[in-house]
Amino acid sequence: QVVTLPASVRLRTSAGPSEVTVPDVTGRPFSEAQAMLQQVGLATGRAIMGSEGSGTPGTVTRQVPAGGESVRAGTAVRLTVAP
Repeated sequence: QVVTLPASVRLRTSAGPSEVTVPDVTGRPFSEAQAMLQQVGLATGRAIMGSEGSGTPGTVTRQVPAGGESVRAGTAVRLTVAP
């Protein structure tokens, strides 16, 4: 935008993308885990099927990054789900 001088210009600065704490979604049903991640501004990465007997079918048995870690908002969390 072209500004005619003298003029007042307001600048807004940013510290960059915000950081969020990854919730621990292990042991939760996949759909609930997905909702929890979205609620704090994270994405669900590719879901991987775990091995037989790794937990209650349809529940998250592992996540990367782990619960409690600080990451940038929008980061994808990879989930392993019991078959």
